[in-house]
Amino acid sequence: MPTPEVIPINPSSSRSSSSSDSRMLFIADDLPEISPTDDVLLDEETPVDQISMPTAIVSSHDYTDAFAQLRATVDQIFIEQVETRFHLDELKVTFSKRISNIEIAFLTASYNQDRVILAQTNVLCKEMQAQKDALSKELDAMRKEENFQTLSAHLAEIIAYMIRGRDDKKGEGSSSRGTQPPNNQSRPGDSGRGRGSRSEPSRKRGGSTSSRGFRYWLGGS
Repeated sequence: MPTPEVIPINPSSSRSSSSSDSRMLFIADDLPEISPTDDVLLDEETPVDQISMPTAIVSSHDYTDAFAQLRATVDQIFIEQVETRFHLDELKVTFSKRISNIEIAFLTASYNQDRVILAQTNVLCKEMQAQKDALSKELDAMRKEENFQTLSAHLAEIIAYMIRGRDDKKGEGSSSRGTQPPNNQSRPGDSGRGRGSRSEPSRKRGGSTSSRGFRYWLGGS
């Protein structure tokens, strides 16, 4: 079994600036076989293209300032939201108070209007009742006056009728005395009887007509 051969390999030029000179140890079996026909030399170094990435150096102070600004912005937004909510609550309270005041004013005006209308209605009812009572009194007075006038007229007619009946009675008595036959005058015993018999029917007629007049004018049969 062949012994492994240690081949020193120089580091590349890109790593020559490192502070430590490190060497890598490889076994001969780990290296690929290189044919002699190749023009590549073992000690020749192949250039390796290195891609350099831009690096930005950011300090912790910058991070702190950025976070502080972000936090201040968030706090400001939160404060504005709280203030907006507070203003909205104040507006709600103000609107509620105004609506309540409007409702109270409307109810008060409606109540006062109802009271005024009720008072006016009571006054009108009292005036109408007073006018009705006055008209009733006037009608009663007119009826009484009319009844009095009617009664007076009836009494006047009754009195006139009685006077006419008395005059008629006197006229009949005088005519009956003026037309007596001679034979009645020659009889002294029958003279008074004859006059009584002749005057009696006239009294009856007068009394019946007067009583009939009273009953007629007084509403009787």
